[in-house]
Amino acid sequence: MKESTEDLIKNENKPLEGEHPVSTASASADYGSMDNAPPTYEESPKGNPPSYNTIIGKIRRAKQEATGPLEFVKMTFAIIFGSIVWLTILILTLCIPIAMVVIGSTYIHSCPRQPFIPILLVVGGAVVILSNLLNILDKCSRMRSDTTSVRRTRVIACITTLLNCFTLAWFIAGCVWVYGIYQPSYDPNNKDLYCNKTLYLFSFWLLNANFIFMGLLLLMGFIGLCCGFLL
Repeated sequence: MKESTEDLIKNENKPLEGEHPVSTASASADYGSMDNAPPTYEESPKGNPPSYNTIIGKIRRAKQEATGPLEFVKMTFAIIFGSIVWLTILILTLCIPIAMVVIGSTYIHSCPRQPFIPILLVVGGAVVILSNLLNILDKCSRMRSDTTSVRRTRVIACITTLLNCFTLAWFIAGCVWVYGIYQPSYDPNNKDLYCNKTLYLFSFWLLNANFIFMGLLLLMGFIGLCCGFLL
């Protein structure tokens, strides 16, 4: 018996054994529309990825790498003082030692009560200027990785250590000279007791500022230690 035309069409559309039937469902109404289209290259998010190299990120990484609280505080100070902010502070602090040299040279013979006070300012200011310049040079040398820069960095580190030791001893001597005559006479007629007011008060408050700064460093160390337990 011959198959009719309708039976042939049904047999052609019938899937073979083991073959999945072809879906004849219509495509989605929004297929290819602007609402359902993937974002183009121009529409993709732009901008730099978020930076994780911040000071807080470095402190958190230092907390993970530190073997103890003291090492964490040391690494925290190194992170803060090694930043570009610390380099800016070094440049700005050149103003204070320059003022020390200027005032000490101007009033070199204006303190008979303690003649070492103007010398304290001149020598101390010159040493601080030299130390700051070496620190700036050291920062610039660390940006390069050649052999000459590494050797220069070592030499600068040795010189800076010696200057720091001298500065500490000079600071202690300055405390003895300045605080030892508190408070001198500011009347030039009292020759043996006289000390120029500008010279003495500048030296007096300069030493006080150093003690205040050291107190702030201790406070920062305490705060850094507390942050180590919180971060």
